[in-house]
Amino acid sequence: MTKLEELHLDIVNLSSPLPKSMANLSCLVSLSLKYCNLHGEFPQNIFHLSYIQVIDVSYNNFKGHLKSLNLGSNSFSVKNMSRLSFLALSYNNFNGQLPSSLFKIPNLQYLDLKHNQFTGPLTIPNVSLSSQLSNLYLDGNKLTGQIPTSIFEMKKVEELALSENYLSGTIDMSMFSKLSQLRDLYLSDNGLSIVTNTTTNSTITNKLNYLGLGSCNITQFPVFLQTQNELRYLDLSNNKIEGKIPKWFFTIGAETLYSLNMSTNFITGYEQVLEVPPWKVLLSLDLSHNRFQDPLTDVLPISITELHISNNNISGKIHPMFCSLIDLNVLDMSNNNLSSEIVPCLGSMSSISYLDLSNNKFEGFIPLSLENLTSLSYLDLSKNRLSGRIPRVGNNSMLCTFTRLQFLDVSSNQLTDSLPQCLGSFSQVLQLLNVKQNNFSGEMPQTFLDGCSLITLDLSNNQLEGMLPESLTKCSALQILNLACNRVSGTFPFWLQNLTSLQVLVLRSNQFHGPIWDPNKYVGFKKLQIVCLSFNHFSGTLSSNYFANWSAINTINISANKSSSLYMDGNGYYHESITVINKGFEMEFLRILTIFSGIDLSNNNFHGEIPKSVGDLKSLIVLNLSSNNFEGHIPLSMENLKEVESLDLSNNKLSGRIPQQLATLTYLAYLNLSNNQLTGLIPRGTQISTFPNSSFYGNEELCGVPLSKECESNDVTPSTSLDHESEFEFEIGFGWKPVVIGYGCGFLGGVLAGYLFISKK
Repeated sequence: MTKLEELHLDIVNLSSPLPKSMANLSCLVSLSLKYCNLHGEFPQNIFHLSYIQVIDVSYNNFKGHLKSLNLGSNSFSVKNMSRLSFLALSYNNFNGQLPSSLFKIPNLQYLDLKHNQFTGPLTIPNVSLSSQLSNLYLDGNKLTGQIPTSIFEMKKVEELALSENYLSGTIDMSMFSKLSQLRDLYLSDNGLSIVTNTTTNSTITNKLNYLGLGSCNITQFPVFLQTQNELRYLDLSNNKIEGKIPKWFFTIGAETLYSLNMSTNFITGYEQVLEVPPWKVLLSLDLSHNRFQDPLTDVLPISITELHISNNNISGKIHPMFCSLIDLNVLDMSNNNLSSEIVPCLGSMSSISYLDLSNNKFEGFIPLSLENLTSLSYLDLSKNRLSGRIPRVGNNSMLCTFTRLQFLDVSSNQLTDSLPQCLGSFSQVLQLLNVKQNNFSGEMPQTFLDGCSLITLDLSNNQLEGMLPESLTKCSALQILNLACNRVSGTFPFWLQNLTSLQVLVLRSNQFHGPIWDPNKYVGFKKLQIVCLSFNHFSGTLSSNYFANWSAINTINISANKSSSLYMDGNGYYHESITVINKGFEMEFLRILTIFSGIDLSNNNFHGEIPKSVGDLKSLIVLNLSSNNFEGHIPLSMENLKEVESLDLSNNKLSGRIPQQLATLTYLAYLNLSNNQLTGLIPRGTQISTFPNSSFYGNEELCGVPLSKECESNDVTPSTSLDHESEFEFEIGFGWKPVVIGYGCGFLGGVLAGYLFISKK
């Protein structure tokens, strides 16, 4: 093995650290270990190999600082690497500052460090003139500061990728004129401001193939692009470009351009109507999030396969010209003002796999011709005015022909009839099913198969009835189950505990009945964070330790930051939403914060004491137990709810004093204790005394601020804990305050979601 010159084990699952004994391969010239699931520290002695020319360990899980390689030390200098020409460490977890000595490796031509965790400024020493680098990829890291001017002296650079970092400063595109060999340039998604008003006779190379200038604070159509006749890829998205597209822009890469992204600008149209569509080989066009009003049909070549024109002001019918785009795979026309019926000719676009017509004003029936779209994996017709039943093909629903469907959303329409039972039978493919806010009736799909892939099931706000099918237990990946506002009946489905991925459970406003606790059954949910069982006929008592096994809410995530948290199952195509009720208002929240947790058991027939284990719910943000028959004292353990922002115990039979310990709940923004049998002094000098009278109304024996009733002398001794246990407290700083606190299922309060729509109910 010592004479081995090439070792290539790409896509072999080694699943181990890389052994230091690799340094014994003294004759090794080329090492390629891509996609090998290697991990741990990368052994620096590999760089001691005298003949090594190629090192590629991309797509692994290596970690650590590159400075541990000691590239500039006496014992190991760049002279030991004089033959190295190709170094690729991309898609790993290397971190720390990028050592400038990397750029001193004399024969290095290809350096790929993209998608790691490198931080700090980009420092390139003054050896740029002698640099042999032709390919430099540093995108997808955490580099800061300005782009060093020495980078413009790398005369041989052909591909330069700096996107997706935290680089800042102003860069004039004319500075790249020194890089005469430059073909590909990626600067998107930094904090850069790019000056693009370079004149057309500048010396910027006219050989650019790939140009990424997204999120670069560009305010006008870059004039230097007029000479770019070989462009294949152009990204000008998320800038501040306004006005109409100039005529000359359509000559850019007329024979070569295959991908154009101008989304998220302020573009209103184009200066001149085109007689012939530009860009003969264009495959992908993204003009979404602009201000277009015209249907854009004269800029669409027949070759196009992906079209995004969502979030504009396009109105009227779908133009028939779209139906001639027979190679189209992706069509997104959502969030416009399109109206009338969905044109039947869309059924001729048999290649479509992604169709989004949501949030328009389409009306009438869903055309039967859509049955021909058998390649569909994503169909979103939500938030329109579609009516009638889903068309049938023979005895089956048209939806039964979409056997590849992964995402189906027809919510917020006026559709009727029963839900097709076949939706359960191809649940092995289907990941999201959302039919909320329609007029569907009958039973929900009853047969879910082994290997069910459902992640989100939202059937809320319909007229569905019958029992919740136990076959749902086969959907082990299910995270969100929303059946609110139907006529589903039966006792509490304890088998839901077998869905170990379940995070959101909403059964509000149905006809469930009976206890939700059984002394002979285990009650616990591993990941459940949002529970809404309100407005049913649940009854009985809850054991003292009822909440003890609700693991996700019982755990405090110390590293969590409420202002920058991830969302449940965030992906680039679809974001779940939940509709909630708050003080007579209906609200729709898109996406759900992973740190959010809430429990709503209101408007049922529970009685007995509130479980002491409620104090175990340390990450709980909203608790609503109102309109039941709970009795006894408010549990002293509630002092442990340090994250709670909304607490509603109104309309019960609670007695005794308000515990002084509630004053320690510093995040509490909404409190309702009205219509109970509470007595004595409202705790003084605390946040509690700042709540309005309505928070305490209907407790005749309560006294003190904010009530007008003054306390007698024997009422002024505050309630204190008889068993005050020490606890772990912490503080999280965040820059928002809750603005919306709700009733019923209205526990998604404040600005916890990315978007909020409010409509008067």
